[in-house]
Amino acid sequence: MGRAFGIEEEFFLLDSKTFMPRSIPADVSEEFLGTRIAGSTTQYELLACQIESATAICASGIEALESLDAYRTALKQRCMNHGITPIASGTLPVFPAEVSFAPGERYHQISRFAPALAREHFICGLHVHVQIPDLSVGLRTMNALRSWLPILSAIGANSPFWNGEDTGFASWRTIHYQRWAVTGIPPAFESIEGYEQYMKRISASEVVLDNGHIFWSVRLSERYPTVEVRVADTQLSPRESVMFALLIRAIVDTVVESPPQDPQLSTGLLELSLWQAAKHGLDGSFFDPWHAVNIDSQAATQQLLDYVADALKKNGDETYVLEQLNLIQSQGNGARRQRSSWDRGGLEQLTLEGAANFCI
Repeated sequence: MGRAFGIEEEFFLLDSKTFMPRSIPADVSEEFLGTRIAGSTTQYELLACQIESATAICASGIEALESLDAYRTALKQRCMNHGITPIASGTLPVFPAEVSFAPGERYHQISRFAPALAREHFICGLHVHVQIPDLSVGLRTMNALRSWLPILSAIGANSPFWNGEDTGFASWRTIHYQRWAVTGIPPAFESIEGYEQYMKRISASEVVLDNGHIFWSVRLSERYPTVEVRVADTQLSPRESVMFALLIRAIVDTVVESPPQDPQLSTGLLELSLWQAAKHGLDGSFFDPWHAVNIDSQAATQQLLDYVADALKKNGDETYVLEQLNLIQSQGNGARRQRSSWDRGGLEQLTLEGAANFCI
């Protein structure tokens, strides 16, 4: 049995007629939050037009795909019953006239802490948790994952639009997220003591509410014995979400079973690579942080596949991951497909095609 993992997905809710953001009606909020399919749970996200799901612990890609598709199918039907369309996009294509926060003290605490940022937090991500045996392995895994975050971001870019305009970026969510205090590529840590001291200093600075407010693209979970990768936008289809989870699991497996990479790349170079990945996605050059040169994004993807090849084979995930990556290379990632929808019919076409691909 493969290493356990879990997937969290965030979605936007749009009015099925106007295609503008909608809040969950108060009289049916319990119905929505009670959506529990195949072990997946539902909760509010920061803004009232968002919702988040989390799978149960999964051991295989098939299990994860069945869980995600069953949940998305149930959520879509529940939304349709109330004139709502859920979409899986890293950014909200068009903003509402007024911003409402989801109920709950936590969300209102965030809105009071950084009101200007919170009011424009129209972003949704894909979060993948992978099981780790202990903190020491977790740090090794974080250090190794740093190098692969940019290409994972490029593959998973799905947020080209912002308030009705093409941003010129494949993942505007990545760029927009950087306005918060602790985001992007984390530093490399040489020891558990160094990591714990760094975390204490962040908390003492008062730039975050608590450790859960640290938005690194990879971090150690505060709640579970997992490493959490948060670099990808919410994916258009459950198939792509599972592909990401299997790729990340393979990276973790490779790290656990092999010596750590040395030397660690500088955070500055990795941030440059992440920015360029957000800019181009898979439709332009990719800044290779290992050699500080621009390469083809397909070559960068192959570097990742070469690194995790043995783990993918061992887990039985090679065929599925390669098939999905080939589809992305030929049809485009979410950003390219969203732009294609927009070009053919604006917000309405983007919403309708997004809803059509929301489930398998």
